[in-house]
Amino acid sequence: MKVSKEYQKSLKNGVVTKEMLSEAIYAYNKRAKNMRDKAREYRRTRFYTNYDYYGDYCDKRDDYYKRKEELLSYLKPQCVHIVERETWDGDCFDEYFIFYDLGKHSFHTPIGNPKDYPDLPIEDIGDLETYGEDIEDLMSVQTADKIRNGLADGSLTLVLEETNNIEKTK
Repeated sequence: MKVSKEYQKSLKNGVVTKEMLSEAIYAYNKRAKNMRDKAREYRRTRFYTNYDYYGDYCDKRDDYYKRKEELLSYLKPQCVHIVERETWDGDCFDEYFIFYDLGKHSFHTPIGNPKDYPDLPIEDIGDLETYGEDIEDLMSVQTADKIRNGLADGSLTLVLEETNNIEKTK
């Protein structure tokens, strides 16, 4: 995905908009899911190669998720989602996620205990299935990193029209 003139102008002016932040988080998230899927695929076919691609895919997945979490730290979650999962032998268990909604894109982050978020409403959403995406349709890692690093070092400022759920800076 080519950086739009609007994004370029905002970055030149030291500004990150809600849309830009959302696209950067989305780019990291979908790349992480692509790596997750590659790791799963490799684990099923690992007998056909001598090199451990599984570890590489897992490392890349974890790195993209870490970057996603860094950007999500500028936001306040809307609620906790409960997702029912089933094990290979048919047992069911619940997983918990904090949920962020940025309009065009929404994001989940796994958590251990919903009681750690007493101020958030809890919603049972049943199932949650996620997919990767073609990287040609995503913001480049370089642009997402520029946003992430700029927010972290203060050279970029998060400016949003809806300030009720987003902090301006960390």
